[in-house]
Amino acid sequence: MHSSTQELIDFHLELYKSEKTKGALTCFEAVYLALTEAGVPTYRIASTDMEIRQALRILAEKIRTFYYKDTQIGVQLWNWSSLKKLARKRKASTICSCLR
Repeated sequence: MHSSTQELIDFHLELYKSEKTKGALTCFEAVYLALTEAGVPTYRIASTDMEIRQALRILAEKIRTFYYKDTQIGVQLWNWSSLKKLARKRKASTICSCLR
């Protein structure tokens, strides 16, 4: 979603005036200044370069995780001699139950 600065200001003003909020949080300086001037209790959130880098690292790791999750294959090993024994037992028990 792409919003203009004025749309963000209007959004916060409408919520504040209808008493749905008691203030606003924003990371945009222009929105902060306009809301403060309009009398809305406003707090500006600023991220440090280190926080931005860490968020980008986490995002990159999640992308890699999703990529590799989609490329995984399943492998199953079978012990054929055990499977043959099990099949023989099943056949024998089925035959015996039919004879009763």
